Formats: sequence, C-alpha cells, structure tokens
Amino acid sequence: MANSYSSEFGRSASGVINIVTKSGTNDFHGNGFYFLRDNSFAKQNYFGSLPYRSQQYGATLGGPIVKQKMQFFGSLEGRKQHSSIAVLIPQNLIPFANSLGYNTSTEAALPIRARNYFGKLSYQMTPKHTFTVTYLRDFRDAPGTNVGGTVAADSGWDDFRHSYFLLGNLTSLITNNLVNELRVNRSDQYLIRVPPYEIPSGSTGCASLVGCQGKPTLVFPSVTFGADGMQGRHQINKIVSDAMSYTVKNHSLKWGFSMNLVPAYSVLNGNSQGTYTFAADLPVNPNDPATLPFNYTQGQDLRIPPPLRIGGFGYAALRRDTSMYDTFVNDSWRIRNNLTLNLGIRYDLYLLKGDLNGQTPPTDTTPEQFWIALVQGKYYGQNFKPVPEDKNTPGPRFGFSWDPSGSGKTVVRGGWGIYRYHFFMSTLRSNIAGYPGFISTQYANNTNLTRVPNSYFPDRPPLSALSQTGSTSFVVPTLDVKAARLPYTQQYTIGFSREIAKDLGISADYLYLYGLHFPMMRNVNARLCPTCGFPLIASGTQMNVYDGSDLLKIKNFQLRIEKKLSNKLAFLGSYVWGKGYSFGGGGLSSSATPSNHYNLQQDWGPIDNDVRHRVTGNVLYELPYHIQLGGFLQFNSAPPYNITTGLDENKDLVNNDRPAGTPYNAGRGDRFFNVDTRVSKKFVIGEKANAEIMWEMFNLFNTVNFFSNYIGNMQSKNFGKPSGAFDPFQGQIGLRFTF
Repeated sequence: MANSYSSEFGRSASGVINIVTKSGTNDFHGNGFYFLRDNSFAKQNYFGSLPYRSQQYGATLGGPIVKQKMQFFGSLEGRKQHSSIAVLIPQNLIPFANSLGYNTSTEAALPIRARNYFGKLSYQMTPKHTFTVTYLRDFRDAPGTNVGGTVAADSGWDDFRHSYFLLGNLTSLITNNLVNELRVNRSDQYLIRVPPYEIPSGSTGCASLVGCQGKPTLVFPSVTFGADGMQGRHQINKIVSDAMSYTVKNHSLKWGFSMNLVPAYSVLNGNSQGTYTFAADLPVNPNDPATLPFNYTQGQDLRIPPPLRIGGFGYAALRRDTSMYDTFVNDSWRIRNNLTLNLGIRYDLYLLKGDLNGQTPPTDTTPEQFWIALVQGKYYGQNFKPVPEDKNTPGPRFGFSWDPSGSGKTVVRGGWGIYRYHFFMSTLRSNIAGYPGFISTQYANNTNLTRVPNSYFPDRPPLSALSQTGSTSFVVPTLDVKAARLPYTQQYTIGFSREIAKDLGISADYLYLYGLHFPMMRNVNARLCPTCGFPLIASGTQMNVYDGSDLLKIKNFQLRIEKKLSNKLAFLGSYVWGKGYSFGGGGLSSSATPSNHYNLQQDWGPIDNDVRHRVTGNVLYELPYHIQLGGFLQFNSAPPYNITTGLDENKDLVNNDRPAGTPYNAGRGDRFFNVDTRVSKKFVIGEKANAEIMWEMFNLFNTVNFFSNYIGNMQSKNFGKPSGAFDPFQGQIGLRFTF
C-alpha cells in the first residue's frame, strides 16, 4: 500500500507491505520446483567476476487432516549460491598492504546458503470460530557480507543469521456484522557477524571472539583493509494485537490495538583493533609525512560478554529494549453510491527500555555544560536516556473515493494523513555505546599533532600515548524535546483511474510527502571557522548530538496502464517521476551528517535514492500448446552521489568538505536498464497435475549497470567511478511440478 492507507497500519512513513500465506484446503495440493543458474549460460561481469552457480529449490504440500474441520499447509525452500564480487584496490597499494598481511585479492567470494521451513495449521473450532497457527524457521549464512568495491575481502563480515516466527490467530464471527481477530506472536532473530580473517589463538579473550588482537583497520580514500571484532544481535518480539470489524448500514468500522514488547541484546563493534585513516591512496613512506595516517582511533571495551554461540547470547554488551503500543479506529463511510470517505486516527507510543532507558538528563544546567560534564566531568561513565520519549503522536487519516459519472468506469481518489515512523534503533544504540566510559572508551591521537607519530605505524600506539579527549567521536543526548520528536510524514495524494476499454485501464496519481524530525548527527563542538578554536572542549573532541531536525520533501507523479489477462494477453506499464530532498541525504534510510554543523542549508540536496525517472513494464502472452512468453523491463535514471574534497579544509576533524560552490549530492551516477524474458511450457499430467519447464534470461542485452554508490572522494584514485556492477546476462533453467 503506497499511500492513503487506513489508520490500522502504522510504524511506516511511506508505505506498508502486507503478506498473506497460503492455507491448506479439503483437497491435497502441492508443488516442487528447482531453478539453476550457472557459468555455462552467463556472461562475464564488467569488473571481471563471474556469477558462478546459483540453485533454488523447494516444495509445498497442503491438505486436510479432518475434512471441513482441520487443514495443514507446509513448505521448505532453499538457496545455494556461489558468486564473487570485484574489489577496487589501487595498484600502488597492493604490495604495501600485502607486506602487512592484509588481503589484497581483487575478487572476493560471496557464498550464500539460505533455507526456511514453514508450517500452518487451520482449525475450525466451531462454525463461528477459526484458529490458525503459523510457524517459520529461517537460516541464512553469508560469508563476505559488505565486501566489494571499496571494501577489501578481509574488511567485511561472515554473517550467520537464523530466526523463527510463531503466530496464533483466532477469528471469531460474533454476529453477522461483527468480527474479531486476535493475534499472538513470538519471534526470535539472531545475527552473528564474525571477522573473515583468522584470529590468533593465543590472544586474550579469543575464546569469545571478542577483544582479540587482530590487525588494525586501514582506511584509504579508495579502499578499506581489515575488520574489527565480533558483532552480534538477538532480538525477541512478543506481540499481542486485536482488531474488531463492524458493519452497519453504510459504515464499515474497524478498531483495535497492539502491544509489541522487544527485548534486544547487542554485542557491538567497539573498534578494539584500532583504525588508521589516510588522506591519500599512497603507501606509507617514513620520510614523507604526507603518506602517514592522519588519524588513529581505538576503543577499549568495558563490558566483555562471555563466549557466544549461534543459538543465543549469555550476557550482552548492550540492552536495546523497547516497548511499542498503538491503537486505532477507522471508518469507511459510503455517503452515496458513488462517494466513500475513509476516516481514521491512530496513536503510537514508544517506550525505551534496558540501556536505552537511562537517567533523565539534568534540567538544572545548560546543554553545553551537561555535554562537557559527560566527557570530562561528574557525568563521565554514566548512562542517560538518548532522546526524550515522545507521547504526542496522533496520526489522523482522511481519504475519499468518488465516481463522478456513477458508471463504475472512473474513480477520483485522494487523501491526507500523518504517518509516524519509528525510532532509528541503530542511531539510539550508537548514542548509548558512545557515552564515554560507559560501555567502551574511545582513544585517539592528540589533535594538536597533524600525523600519528611514525614510530608507531603499522603497530598500535599504546593507549598512554593517546588522548581520551582527542578526536574521539561519540553521541550525546539531546535535551531539546521538540528536536527528539518521533519522525513522521504528512502525505497528500490525488489521482484517478479510468477504464478505457474492456480489461484495459489507466491511472494517474500525485503524491507530496513532507517529513519532519528525521535524525541527523550534528557536532556541537565543531569549529566555527578554520582558524577558530573549538567552542566546548579545546582538544577538539567530536560531540555528535542526536538532532531530529532533518526535513524530507518528496514529490512523486505516477502513470500506469494495465491490461488484465484476456485474449491470451496481459501487460502492465508504469512511469514514475520523483524528486526527494533532505539535509545531507538522510531521508528514510539513514541519519545524515552535515558538512557545516551550524548551517544546515549548505547540505540541502537530493536524498541518496533521488531517481527522477523510472519506467517499468511486464507482459505475458499465451501461445498455443500451453506455451507462455513473458518479459519484464526496468529503466531508472541516474541516482546522485556526494562529491567531497577528501580533506578537512574547515578543520572540524571530519573529511567531508565539498569543493567550493558544489552542492550536496551534486554528482550523478549511471542510469539502469534491464530486460528479462521467460518462456515456459506446461505438460498436463492426468486431470489434477501438471509439469512446467522454464527458460529465463536476465539482463537479456547484457547491459552494464553500475552500482549507485559512485566514489565521490576526490583524493581517491577511483574518484568519479562506480564501485561495482550488477549482474551481466544470466540464463536460468527451471522445473516445476504441481498437483
């Protein structure tokens, strides 16, 4: 649901996806399938890597346990993929990184193995009460996550994820016009991220894979070598929701509530291995200060969890619990046969728990005095609530649908609503983890020095040679209640649909989305000018405050033509024009970091996924002898990327300055064009079964489509170039049996 959806749905500022699962019936039905892609029918990637081999397989089965009373449905699915991705390492850095023991392979393997098991049981307890229980178990192993482009093969993660979801649903027909639906849900989700390099067995803490002394991370403008310690997450969701539907005369009413309790545990990457940052793609020459790293940071973990296991966590470094509550009421009111209004209101409440529920920041001091005391005063090592809790969160909704002619062939529709988003949990987690001396302590080279002393590299400097209040960056809580409001958007929509012929219709819609209180990180101790001192702490400690002052403006116009299947032909085509702006490109996806912390207007520019033109289309045609021919087309104009000098010209200790006169996200990457085709042939087997063989071709014309994340750092030898390319032409053969 893209816009103007009911107040029943929340916690999303832009759209909602509903998923419906199959159920068993009073007859046995099932299928099995297998799809294969292989080098044998694939072209070479632009950057040289091949897609190796991909296999997808699965089966479903459903039917009665007791006819008219109890049915089941189940499935299993799996995927095995062996592919690779290019790593763009400047040639002059390869011998240097090799000499230090880093992985300089220009291709990194990306093996993926995923599988899931699904089961559903439906039980008609009485003619008026139906109970269903659904269970999903999911596994995904993905070594080499985040590797590729500017990330070397030893700087990503080996990801291991698994989860399960258990849902009970009771639907009760209380009267002929009153229905109640009660849901109870429990889910557990686990993530373990292990560094890809081999950790020395003799290092302290290696039994838990935390705090082991591997090699420091090296960050060059073009590539990053080395990974830090382990990361992990275990999140539980306990959900109870109830919704009641009531139909009376020309009103369809629905109201309900939900409660979502979320215990969550995290083991964080505290930079315990240390990180060297370089200004240029140059090997280190002890006699050339310009080649030395300009910055070194290292974290010291204060909470060390015991050994971890894939199946769960013992004690976690951080608790990021939340409790979410919401309630809604909605009325679909049919005023006349050709006019319906949709009226509703929703209320959302987020309560921070665990480590997120720290002390309330003091009110008897200024924000500046509080932040200073958090770094080097009486509040050092203490935990504070990262943002004030926002309890003023009503979400009214209004929509209408009007058939001006009363013929049923034309509809004019529109709507307005306030759609609350959720807190950015990764940002809040970073707030708590960044409090000095609470979970970890960050050290850095003294900012009065322009380079890390040559005698240390490539080894780590001793902590005694570093400063706790040097160029360390951390997040401090905001005291501004208005700036910490829950992010939300106001959406305005207007559009129409028209049937222009039998089974053929067109539609057009316009959407304006205005978002407020989206998060950004603003350094309150940044220099006011290159020659000025630091306003709060003279050493230059970066003090990033969670500032909910990012705005979001999106305009969107959509055209669509659709022909339903008739006379053996069906097709769908759409064109979307869009424009999105925010401060620093954050938008709905991430928190922004401005280049000028005291003048946000300098970073007003396109959001990171600002794609002005999108064209999509698909077609299906039925040929004789049970042969089907299908095709899919997609075209996107180029997304933006940010151009930076790669230097700290304003001396705020962050290398994100842009060339004079260059606005934010001024660069544009490459357009995307793709055509997929499919031909399939069905074979009828008896009265109730059939088999199907399919041949599919992806990226039919072998178009080179580059990743959107072009390299914008002007100090990089790969400046202005893409960091990777999407898959080239690939063929896939598929088999399916259905009964």
